Amino acid sequence: MDLITKRIAASKIKLPDWAYEAMEEHGIDKNEAQLIRKGMIPEDVQFKEGERASIDYITTKARDRDGEIVLPKGAMLKDYQKHPVVLFGHDYKSLPIGKSVWIKSDEKGLISKTKYANTQKADEIYQYRKEGFPLA
Repeated sequence: MDLITKRIAASKIKLPDWAYEAMEEHGIDKNEAQLIRKGMIPEDVQFKEGERASIDYITTKARDRDGEIVLPKGAMLKDYQKHPVVLFGHDYKSLPIGKSVWIKSDEKGLISKTKYANTQKADEIYQYRKEGFPLA
C-alpha cells in the first residue's frame, strides 16, 4: 500500500479559529502542534449505481509509515459532520467534488459514503475511481 505523509508546523500556517479552540480544548500546545496530511491508496471500494456514490475506507487503524495509528473510535468528527465536504486530493482551494453522506467506524477503520457532485471534475474523478484506478 502506498502511503503519503506531509507535516506542517501549525505555527507556520494560518488556521481557522475553531482549530485553535480545539487544540485548547484537548490540551494541545499550539506552538508544538503539527498539521499532518496523510493519504493512502484506497481498497475495498463499493459503488452505488444510480446514486453516483461510493462507499470506502477513509482511514484505517493500520500502522502508517510514520509508525502512527489512527484509532477509528478516537476520530473527532463533530465539526466535520456540520459541513461534510469531500475534496479531491485535499485541495482546499478548489470546489468540493462531493459530500460525505455518512461516516461509520468498524474494527478496521472509518468508512464513508461519498456522493459525487454533478460537475465535470467530480464526474471525471468518479469515473476514474470506478474504473479501479488508485487515489492517494
